[in-house]
Amino acid sequence: MEDQGIQDLVPFKGPIPITGHAIEAKVDTRKKRLDLQVFLYRCYRVTGYAVDPPLGFCQVVDAPATIVIGDRTVFQPVDVSGIPKQYFNFIRNEDLKEKSEQIEFLIDYLCRIENCSTIMKRKDNNMLKMWVIDESERVIEITLWENIAYTYANVVAPWKVVAVSSLKITKFQDSLQLESTSAITIDVDLAIEGYTDNIKRLKDIPKKDTISFGFQTEDDIRSNITTLANVLSKDPASVHNHRFACIAAIKEIHGYRTWYSSRCPGSQCNDTVRYEDDRLMCKQCGYLEKPTYRYCVNATLCSDKSTLPVVFFDSAMTQILGIDCETLVVREGYTDSKVVPKPMLALIGKEKIFSFCMKQNDDAHIQQTLEVKGSAATVANKLPLEDLPSTAPATPVGKILAKHRRSEDDLDGPLISNKKP
Repeated sequence: MEDQGIQDLVPFKGPIPITGHAIEAKVDTRKKRLDLQVFLYRCYRVTGYAVDPPLGFCQVVDAPATIVIGDRTVFQPVDVSGIPKQYFNFIRNEDLKEKSEQIEFLIDYLCRIENCSTIMKRKDNNMLKMWVIDESERVIEITLWENIAYTYANVVAPWKVVAVSSLKITKFQDSLQLESTSAITIDVDLAIEGYTDNIKRLKDIPKKDTISFGFQTEDDIRSNITTLANVLSKDPASVHNHRFACIAAIKEIHGYRTWYSSRCPGSQCNDTVRYEDDRLMCKQCGYLEKPTYRYCVNATLCSDKSTLPVVFFDSAMTQILGIDCETLVVREGYTDSKVVPKPMLALIGKEKIFSFCMKQNDDAHIQQTLEVKGSAATVANKLPLEDLPSTAPATPVGKILAKHRRSEDDLDGPLISNKKP
C-alpha cells in the first residue's frame, strides 16, 4: 500500500517505503466486494477512502486511525518489489497481562511449540491446544477453534518455531491464555527480517519432555508419575503452567474457604451473581430466577512429608466426587458454602493419582484424577484426619438459601465471605 498522510482528510502521495507502519482498514462487505479486487501479498495504491478513529475492540495494530473503504475507494495495482509480505508486531509474554487490561486487542506472538493436542471436542466445539514458550521460556496455552483447528492440525508440531498473528488474550482460572480469531495466521519456521536472532534463540532452548505441557491420555499420566517432593524442589518460575502427575492423598479440605460459587446460567456469560434488593442479579444479564452452581474447592495434597495447596474447579471435583455441584447444593441440601459436605470429606486420606497444573502463586489446579492401580492402599492412617460428620447438614433437602453474604475481598467472587474465622 502506498504511504499516505492525512491532512484535512485529503490524501497526498509520497514515496513507497519498503518498511513502515501498519494501519487497519474496514469495509462494509454488503456495499463493496473486495475479494474480487484485492489479493494477498500484492501492492496497491489506495485512493478515495475515509478515516475513522481506531476500532474499540479486536484491534489488530496499534494505530491512531482506521481507514474506511467505501464505494469511492479505488485499489490500483502497483508493481513494487522488496516489500515484506508479512507484518508482525510481536508482544512478549511478560507484557501480556498489561495488554489484557486494555481494550480487546489482537496480538502477534513469536514462540516455540512444546506440545500440541489432537483435535478435541468441548461442549460441541472443536478445538486444538498448543503449549508454547517464548524466549523467557514462560509457558502459555494457545487454543485454535473450529475450522482453524482443522486448517493447522497438520502444520503445528512440537519444537517448531511459529509466528502467530491476530490472537485474542483471554483468562481461564486466573491464568492468561491465547485464542484464535478468524484473522489468525500461523507461519512455521519463517525467516522474519529483524527477528533472526530471536528465532535462533528459540530453537536453541533445550527441549523438555512434552508430556509436562499437557497430558493427552490416561496412559500418558500413568507413565509420567513423579513425586510431590520432586515438583516442589523446582524453581516455581520454571514450572509455571507445567503439568505433573503424582500419587498423593487429600490431607485437608479448607472449610474456611467457600467450596462453591453461584454463577449466571447464561451460555455466553457464566459470571458470578449476587443479590441486589432481594433479587438475584448478574451484572451482564440482569435479574435471574436462579443461578447455577460451580465447584471451587481449596484443599491440600500430601505425600510422605510433602504438601501442596491445590484447587479443584468444577470439572475436576465433579470427576473425583461423582456428583455435580448442582446436585449437591439443590438436591442434597448442602447450601452452606463454608461447611464442607460429607461426600467431599469422605475423599480425605484416599490415595489417588492427581494430574495438576502448577501456578505462579505456589499452588496447583487439579486437572484430572485417576485410581491407583495395583496397590489400592490408602494413607488415611498416616494423616491427621478430622472425624467425619455422621449426618448431613440440617438445611432441608432442596432448600436454597435466600441470601448469601457478600464477599468482602472480591466483588466478582463468591457471594459469601471468604475470610477465615
